Amino acid sequence: MAEQAKAQEAPPTEGKKNLFIVIAAAMISLAILGAAASGAAFVNAGTNGASLGMALLTALALGCQVVNLFLLAGRCPQPPMTQGTSQGS
Repeated sequence: MAEQAKAQEAPPTEGKKNLFIVIAAAMISLAILGAAASGAAFVNAGTNGASLGMALLTALALGCQVVNLFLLAGRCPQPPMTQGTSQGS
């Protein structure tokens, strides 16, 4: 019974990958909120620093999103390979 439970457990790297995905998702949310605040400050004051902050936080959010997409792409089940299933002749 213990062997079955051990076989069904996720590999040790899977837990780290899940944690990284959650942290990256939180960073995306915070970066978008920060970029929105910087955008509001830019519209209000028109300073270069607010514009730069908006651009950098947007780039951070996009970078985290790309990393998450690559990490999550490996989790998609692959369709089974079939050979010789043509029904032609």
